[in-house]
Amino acid sequence: MSVQCNSYVLFGVILPYESINYERAEPYLDSAFEATANPSGNITVLLDGMSGEYAALGHVVQKTANFEGFPAPISIDDFPTSDINQWAADIMEAMIAIGIPTAPHRFGWHVVSHYR
Repeated sequence: MSVQCNSYVLFGVILPYESINYERAEPYLDSAFEATANPSGNITVLLDGMSGEYAALGHVVQKTANFEGFPAPISIDDFPTSDINQWAADIMEAMIAIGIPTAPHRFGWHVVSHYR
């Protein structure tokens, strides 16, 4: 069995693993081998299938290659408020599509090293 690891910087929410229905989230799941993220509706879902500790849902602004680091420092203050507001709206749409209650979640910036 092989293991892949990508690291992500995303704007979104971290939820309990069991709050996500896999089948409904599947269009949003990221591939370890694709260079880009946000496969559906500008949103990515990361499910911690190895230990079941979290589900991350949000807009990925930076993703590493498998077992690679980030090529340069990332400054999260470089993103306009209009982009963040749009990502929040996209996240809410994805939450509705997946069947996650939309309140009361607090959006924020997250860095996740995601093993699968």
